[in-house]
Amino acid sequence: MLAGMCILQYKESVKKLKKMFRLLYLVGIVIFFIILGTHNPIKPLIHNGILSPLYFIIIFSLAMDSSFITSILGHKIAILLGNASYSMYILQFPVYICFTQLIGIGKIAGNNFYPYFIILIVLSILCYLFIEKKFRAFFIKKWKLTSPVV
Repeated sequence: MLAGMCILQYKESVKKLKKMFRLLYLVGIVIFFIILGTHNPIKPLIHNGILSPLYFIIIFSLAMDSSFITSILGHKIAILLGNASYSMYILQFPVYICFTQLIGIGKIAGNNFYPYFIILIVLSILCYLFIEKKFRAFFIKKWKLTSPVV
C-alpha cells in the first residue's frame, strides 16, 4: 500500500529520472536472487517480511520506468494473467484433485504438470472473465462505485 501511495504522490516529479529507475529495479532483482540463491544471514529471515523494502524498490522502480520490460508487463495478456491470478490461487487445489482423478495418478510430476498448468490457466481466465468481472460490474453499478483501473 505504501508503494502505491508513493507512486501516486511522486510519479510526475520523478519522470526525469527514468534511467535511474531502470538501474534501480535491475539492482533490486539481482539482490533478490542473490539473497535467495546464496547462503547468507538474511535467508532464514525472509519469511518474516524482511524483503518488503526490496519489493517496494522493485515495484516502485518498475512503475516509474517505461522500458521494454515494463511494456511487456503492461501488455494485455500479462494484465489478463495478473487479473486471473486470484482465480488461479483459488482453483489450483480443486483442479489438481479433478486432474489427478481424471488421469488416475496420485501426484502430478514430470510431463503431467504442463497439461494441468494449462488447464488451470484457462479455467482461471474463464472464471475471471465470466464470474469476477461480471460481479465487479454488478456491484459497481449497484452501489454506484467508481471502477478501478483494470
